[in-house]
Amino acid sequence: MLNIRKRIATLEASLPPRRIVDSDDETMDRALARVSEEDRQILMRIGQRGQPEDGEPRNEWTDEEIATLEAFGPVVERECRRAGYRSTSEFRVSYCGGR
Repeated sequence: MLNIRKRIATLEASLPPRRIVDSDDETMDRALARVSEEDRQILMRIGQRGQPEDGEPRNEWTDEEIATLEAFGPVVERECRRAGYRSTSEFRVSYCGGR
């Protein structure tokens, strides 16, 4: 009986962590709450710009936008892991439908 309990404990320890039951929007909200108001405004500006359609020229990002995105990456990664995702890629599939 002790052997079975030990095997079950080993199996449970090998499983990925359970996701916190919350919406993906809440995960993003927590990440956004961890950056400054100025950075949130920059991120919103980037998000409103959207992705260029095929064949359209890409908008060049400013140094300020690039720095904000680089700083935001680890914050999002931390919140995704806190929510039980293994990576931001796994979160992106859930949140953005893989886009």
